[in-house]
Order: sequence, then structure tokens, then C-alpha cells
Amino acid sequence: MDKRKLIALLCLLILPLAVLAQGQKVTLKVNQTPLPNAFRQVEQQSGYYKINYPYEAVKDYKVTADVTNATAPDAVKALIKGLPLTSTVEGRFIQVSKSSNRAEADVSKRSVKGQVVDADGEPLIGVTVRVSGTDNGTVTDMDGNYVLEGVDPNSTLVYSYIGKKTVERKAASSNSVLW
Repeated sequence: MDKRKLIALLCLLILPLAVLAQGQKVTLKVNQTPLPNAFRQVEQQSGYYKINYPYEAVKDYKVTADVTNATAPDAVKALIKGLPLTSTVEGRFIQVSKSSNRAEADVSKRSVKGQVVDADGEPLIGVTVRVSGTDNGTVTDMDGNYVLEGVDPNSTLVYSYIGKKTVERKAASSNSVLW
């Protein structure tokens, strides 16, 4: 066998091994799933990476994410986005830990308030306002006003009202909603 054929054959054998060493791509859609369960799904799909995390620090988080064809480290980053957690990769281990950045940890402790009005500027009473992917929600008062505590400014607020189409807005820009 000549050198070119031998090199081509070796490349064909080595390339799949290199891909396997990186793990399979991850595709998952989770909705209000406990974070440890979501981590387990990433590990299973990857077939390569092991995710280490302090169970007590993550057990109470429920996450919503839609990850398509991502590496395991990127999938983990998508799952912990907006949470006071960070991740690092060391070989085939992904380490998740509490964020040491105090500002990052305080992001979820902001208050969001606003008013919901109709096209005539009249306040809408009883509009459900909730943070997408969480149980954090409220209902507008007699003046169409609402206040939500502990909201990440990067999260999405979902407004729903009987007879109206559901509206979504970024929390950071949700001072007033016009239906």
C-alpha cells in the first residue's frame, strides 16, 4: 500500500475517534425541569462529559431551555444562564459551582413593576403576569399595576388575559404593556 492510501486510511480511522472524544452533540428541550435532571440528560446525550455540581446548591432550580445541536459545555451554560452558577471544563469534566461574583448572584433579586392598559389607555384588571419558565407570577390590580420580585432583567415576562392574545416582553423593558 502506498503512503497516500495509508495516510488517507489513517485519517478516516482517526477522525471518528476525535469526534467521539468530544462527545455527541446535545439537543434537549426542558420545561420547568429540575436542574439535576437536566444535567443528567446532557451527560447521557453527550456520552463523554461528566457534570460535577454541589447538589444542595442546584437541587431547587427548575430550568426551561431549548438547546439544539450544542456541545455539552454549551448546553450546561444554556441551562444555568441567569442563575448564580458558573461552569468550567477540565478534560471530560464540567464543573458547576456557585458564582463568586456577587453582582451576578444578585441579578435575580430585582423588582419589576409596570402597568397593563388597553388600546384606549384604560387599565386592565386581572391580567396574569409571570416570569417565563418559572412559578413567579402575579395579577394586575384595579389600576392595571403589577410588581414582581426576584426577576432577572434578561428573563421574559408573559402577559395573559382572557380574550386577548398572550404577549411576551423582556423584563428589563416591561414598564408598561399596551394591549
